[in-house]
Amino acid sequence: MYNIDNHIEIHGRIVRDIQTETGASGVVFARFDVAVGRRGKTDSAKTDFFPCIAFGESAKTLERCFYKGKPIRIAGRMECDPYTAKDGSKRYPWTLKVEAWGFDMGEGGNGSKSQNNAVNNESGDVQTYDSWEQFEADLPFDV
Repeated sequence: MYNIDNHIEIHGRIVRDIQTETGASGVVFARFDVAVGRRGKTDSAKTDFFPCIAFGESAKTLERCFYKGKPIRIAGRMECDPYTAKDGSKRYPWTLKVEAWGFDMGEGGNGSKSQNNAVNNESGDVQTYDSWEQFEADLPFDV
């Protein structure tokens, strides 16, 4: 019939610091929210909040490289996991399952020497980078 693809891309800011967890099966994941401002005259003061989840190395890298207020681009698919609440009502929470992410090189994310080029390293210390190349060389994957 129809070949409809579930794909969403958002550009916003991390709502709170990202923290990874390990599930019962041993899979590492990170849940976090991204705030996205609406465009247009009538919606200019409104913000949408997207709950997101990332797995594996993506989750670990996101935790290390992003923090509250940092601009981010996310691509993935929306999934609904309905359940019945204790009061008997049906709930339909939606989550953006992260398939790809990227740094926002626009406003505040251009790698200039500011708080936007400081990230937490594995020991929890803040690591500061003077250039994109220096940061890129420290990533656990090829860019």
